[in-house]
Amino acid sequence: MRPTIIKVKSKPSNFHYDLVFLGGHESRLSLKYYTKEDRWVWLPALPAGHNIATNLAVNWCDQVLFTFKVDGRLNIKCAAVDLIKQNESETNQGQLNEMYWALEMPYNQTENASPLSHQISRFHMKAATIMQDRSIMVLARGKVSGMKEQMGTILLQFDVVKLAGRLVLKMRDGILKMFPSVFPR
Repeated sequence: MRPTIIKVKSKPSNFHYDLVFLGGHESRLSLKYYTKEDRWVWLPALPAGHNIATNLAVNWCDQVLFTFKVDGRLNIKCAAVDLIKQNESETNQGQLNEMYWALEMPYNQTENASPLSHQISRFHMKAATIMQDRSIMVLARGKVSGMKEQMGTILLQFDVVKLAGRLVLKMRDGILKMFPSVFPR
């Protein structure tokens, strides 16, 4: 089991934290550890097709956890679990819920690509954080059209928006910043 561990605020206390172990289990389920109670509960599974061991995750304002992935075709996907309505279960057999896709952005190499796609080849996400305006900033590496270097650092920014009762991600127009001579490991 190789989950991604995220710190989340306990409810109703804003001064105590619990831990969410995203994925890593063969059934794609996640776990939450209540540190004060020394108790484990099962959370919804990662969606089918989401890697169970390697993902980039971010806790958005203790309301939703987003996990980012890039698949073999360089499509960007992001799954989400609502921390307010997290549907906990005491047993893994009792957990029948699945996280939802909050973002699906296909890779498209054509010149007239849709604004809902991206054109970054050799793409790999490295880190993510919440910015002061509550957007999500993702640090990645890759190669964009017209770039002389083989790869460079790319910053992508996503806004969290409510759509059909769910929090989803919408990428801000284009690449925020690109640093061709900086290569993140």
